[in-house]
Amino acid sequence: MTASVSSQRKSKSPRFGYKINLVGTVSFLIILGWALVAIFAHWIAPHPVGEIVDFDFFGPMSAQYPLGTDYLGRDMLSRIIYGARFTVGISLAAVVLACFFGVTLGMTAAVIGGWFDSALSRFLDALTSIPSKILALVIVAGVGSSIPILVITMAVIYTPGSYRFARALAININTMDYVTVARARGEKIGYLIRSEILPGIIGPVLADFGLRFVFIVLLLSSKHRRCETEYSYAFRAETLKKTRH
Repeated sequence: MTASVSSQRKSKSPRFGYKINLVGTVSFLIILGWALVAIFAHWIAPHPVGEIVDFDFFGPMSAQYPLGTDYLGRDMLSRIIYGARFTVGISLAAVVLACFFGVTLGMTAAVIGGWFDSALSRFLDALTSIPSKILALVIVAGVGSSIPILVITMAVIYTPGSYRFARALAININTMDYVTVARARGEKIGYLIRSEILPGIIGPVLADFGLRFVFIVLLLSSKHRRCETEYSYAFRAETLKKTRH
């Protein structure tokens, strides 16, 4: 019995107390693999991202084109590899910013409470009431669609949700006896957030981080698809006209 308990303690992190399980390890390796693909896309992809390699639109899979070609005759494998760089990079940067500011503000509001909590919550609730796709389209139409603008836009859209999630968790932790004791010792807000509250909510926060990453990927994909459909048919007609001449 003693050996079993000691082995469980060794398998846990000394700070946060969570096991490293097989599912988490495999998931991390998959994410790491896609991150490496995104970083080295220029050397891995067999063709440039926009190059028309075959005029047989929607071409089948072959040795030359393992995943076939799309409706414009572009290599699908190359587009997936380059798309990983765009999608993973922007989504990861946006979700890091959103969760950093959302979790930090949520824990701070839970610890301070009072007017600060009420004012910040009402402001972010008002921001949440705006549909995310409409807000993203308005911002992009007004100031452009550069990568920094996309990252900031996605971060602004998903910060309120991260804030509310972290605040709800932090309020529960804030009522615990050990937090009350730390407050009675005269510990400052920074210490309470960093050493007392954050270790208790890190697991759910990481799970929420992964979900928001997926949501941002879906939002970016819908925007990219909308932009492509606006010029794809005209571009295809122009390409066919050139090939006939």
